Amino acid sequence: MRVLCHVVAFKFENLTDEDCAALSKMCDAIRQSTKAVQFDFGAIFVDGLPSGDRRKGYTHQITAMFKSLDDMKSYDACDSHQDLKKWVASSGKCADIAAFDTWLENMPQLYPDGHTMHG
Repeated sequence: MRVLCHVVAFKFENLTDEDCAALSKMCDAIRQSTKAVQFDFGAIFVDGLPSGDRRKGYTHQITAMFKSLDDMKSYDACDSHQDLKKWVASSGKCADIAAFDTWLENMPQLYPDGHTMHG
């Protein structure tokens, strides 16, 4: 299946447990009110990775997948997404945001037994 992958990285500073709970609640509302095939929010993981910390200050990310550009446009305009954008902009806790979009042609990628990405 062809999907549009939307990734948003945030440089949050001094998030409290209450902030994280509010962000998670807003992301749950987005998940329930859009046609996203997949929608996740969380801290960027670095512990134990052989490549080390490549975050460049980014702390959290949203990863979403949509079946069409129209579905992504609908997400962009929905009230729950607007609420998230307002919270981030007014919180004073986000130093930067970076967003990226790409078409993934073969999702999910399924591999036969014994096949790995590394040969």
